[in-house]
Amino acid sequence: MKNCESSMTMLQCCTCIILLLNLYTVVMGDLKKISLDRKRNEKEKLLEKFLMEAESHLMKNCPRRHTTVIAANNQLMKAVTMIFKNRPYFVGIDSKIFFKSHEYLIENCIFVFVDKIDYDYLSKIFSDLRQHYNTKLQVISTIGLSEEEVKKTLDLAYDKSIENVSVTFLKNSQFKMFQVYPFTRNCEREVRQSYVWFLEEGLEAYNYDDYSPRNLNKCPVLISTLPLKNTIGVHEYPNGTLEILGGGEGNLITTLAQKLNFTITLRYPEIKDWEGLVNNTIVGLVGEVVNKKSLIAIGQLRPTVERYSNCHLTASYGHECIVWAIPVILAHTKDILHAEFPEYLWAAILMTIFFSSTFICSQLEKKSSNHKETYVKITMDVISTTLGVPIHRLRTNQPGKIYFLSYIFYSLVLTVAYKTSLAAMLAVRSDVQLIKNYEDIVKSGITPGGSSSSLDILQNQRDQNPHMDYLIDNYEIVINTTQALSRLKYQKDFAYMIHLSTMKYYMHNLIVSGQKVYFYLVDDCIMSYNTVVLVRKGFILTNELNHIIQIMLESGHIDFWNTDESNSEVRNVNVVDTKMQKLTLSQLKSIFVLYLLGMALSIVIVTFELVIATLLS
Repeated sequence: MKNCESSMTMLQCCTCIILLLNLYTVVMGDLKKISLDRKRNEKEKLLEKFLMEAESHLMKNCPRRHTTVIAANNQLMKAVTMIFKNRPYFVGIDSKIFFKSHEYLIENCIFVFVDKIDYDYLSKIFSDLRQHYNTKLQVISTIGLSEEEVKKTLDLAYDKSIENVSVTFLKNSQFKMFQVYPFTRNCEREVRQSYVWFLEEGLEAYNYDDYSPRNLNKCPVLISTLPLKNTIGVHEYPNGTLEILGGGEGNLITTLAQKLNFTITLRYPEIKDWEGLVNNTIVGLVGEVVNKKSLIAIGQLRPTVERYSNCHLTASYGHECIVWAIPVILAHTKDILHAEFPEYLWAAILMTIFFSSTFICSQLEKKSSNHKETYVKITMDVISTTLGVPIHRLRTNQPGKIYFLSYIFYSLVLTVAYKTSLAAMLAVRSDVQLIKNYEDIVKSGITPGGSSSSLDILQNQRDQNPHMDYLIDNYEIVINTTQALSRLKYQKDFAYMIHLSTMKYYMHNLIVSGQKVYFYLVDDCIMSYNTVVLVRKGFILTNELNHIIQIMLESGHIDFWNTDESNSEVRNVNVVDTKMQKLTLSQLKSIFVLYLLGMALSIVIVTFELVIATLLS
């Protein structure tokens, strides 16, 4: 009995111990959970208080229409959405959903809230964003970050072409904000603290005297261009350094450097072309900006959809026209008479001479049986008068008088009309250019050519004209303008697709030096466009460049630079584009009226002579 009681006592003790252990576990677990929730609530309360007090600073330069809020989880999302209830906003976890619409890509203020640093998650958000400087991105973390983590986050955004970005994190009840300052006094990209928020003192901002969007502290800015003599004058030193000497685009670059206080570092691309594709890599002038070798690219650049997707375009500063430059190949009319009078008119003249000679000869035989005039002699007289050559003997018989008086007026009219027309052709009409448009290029069989970007223009116009197939299939890439001009001058087997301003520059130089212009410019533009400057995506100076270009354009400075002596207006010389046209009957109407009046007067005179002779007899 005692053993049974002792066993029951031990069992009750074990049961109590087990219950106490379970109760301890539950209580301690709840306490830990309560502690974590309390800490989480404290962070959320601090975040809420920070967002409320620093709203004016956070919303600086943000558009009033909308704000995008991206949170890493639902709990964090619920904590921050109430802060933005006073303005239109979009909230969610997946960034790709928000940035499908083009309307929310530009001039958007984006807040990304995270409770841990996940670089894959941030990289996805940065990739979905529009790489535009007006897109303001703020990453706010509720946990503390190290200096290395802040720098790595900012570098990740820079690699995605996002420069207007800041990183804010909570540490020791303080929110600290860091961002990149690209053009400091030592000309390096530095990560600096922008402001700090204290729980009691509030917001304290930091200002640096060596940073301003309009003052680059004489830091070097890489600018790529092409050796375009007509738009930018460049002197190349033996060590490869390039210096701007003038030109419309050269003066524009110099003005930008003066206004923004930076040092120009000019360079040529490895492939001196506007744009090309080598091993799936964009090369040329456009490739300099796309591949981040330069910050700015300038040189008669044309805005396209593809270029806009790879880099940013500034405001337009000029206008360009792409034309065909073809060799001067002249032709002249070998037979002026044949050009003036068609075949049927020659037949009519010969028939008139034949019937006139036959009529006169038959009349002479009727009037006098012993006449000495032969048919050949009469025919020669008729031909002479027909061609406007006066005859030196006057016939006394009636048929001869009738014919002579009639052809006096005919000869007068024909002589004046035809000799005046002939003199005008010889004095005024010059040789005619055979190749004057792209259809003539195809018919003549000469080789079209130009830059790679010019070929893209033709390919986009393939369906617009049946002759484009020949131009595209036989197109020859020629980058060097001097080489192309040499072919135009000597070989005369090449049609060069180039900017109109470039060819006017070379034409002006030939005229000034007294040389003969050996190329002809087609009147119609293959493509007309407004020139722009290319800058890297997300570039911090894009807005400033647009502002300065707009001012220089409206003030007339750019027009003044483009109307410099080297760019003065010239036209096709040594070639007068005059079409040889045959004279029409309407143009000769007045001559025939005068001829008919002369014929009528001749008939009247002969009639009076016959009447008087009859009366006297």
